[in-house]
Amino acid sequence: MIEILSSQGIKDYYVIAHGKENRYQIKVMIGYGEGFGVDVKYSPVKYDPLSMGSADSTLRMLDHWDISQTALVFPTDSIIDFDLEPMLRAHREAGAVATIAAMVREPDEVAEKYGVMLTDTNGRVQEFVEKPTIDYRVSMGIYACSKRTLTGYPPGLPFGFDELVLDMLAQGTFPVEYAFDGYWFDIGRPDDYDRVNAEFGLIK
Repeated sequence: MIEILSSQGIKDYYVIAHGKENRYQIKVMIGYGEGFGVDVKYSPVKYDPLSMGSADSTLRMLDHWDISQTALVFPTDSIIDFDLEPMLRAHREAGAVATIAAMVREPDEVAEKYGVMLTDTNGRVQEFVEKPTIDYRVSMGIYACSKRTLTGYPPGLPFGFDELVLDMLAQGTFPVEYAFDGYWFDIGRPDDYDRVNAEFGLIK
């Protein structure tokens, strides 16, 4: 993921690692970014980001985040061919509080697996349902947002980006959708993992 993002000019990274063992393994592989020509910082280890949620984990990096910067939140268990500039440009031009990358998946791929979004004709997210029984447009877990989007939320509480989106909708603040139609698979899911292995010729 760092190779993909750094090739597009992203130089500052904040890694949210689950558990000391995972953190150690990641540090062995990427260090502090020296081998990639980037700067890598790590989340604290005295809490469990898996149970506290992705938004709470991101709240803990606010001190490292300039008010003028846009943060991109990426899950690292994805295989993706993603051009960042169109999403960032759409996010800025819309003046959005948050932008959610979305992709169409077939109904049998969606059931009980993804957070599903309903959007209006302007791409504004109107509803967000975590793992419904059936729908088509899914969140890829990739978000663009500014520091002001998260300022005011207290850290230390279980808080995922799905809950952040629901809270925005409840306040009448609408994130926007960025429609992605490229290559993306969530290899945290066994069926996507097997499909990627098959496509790359790693399994028969």
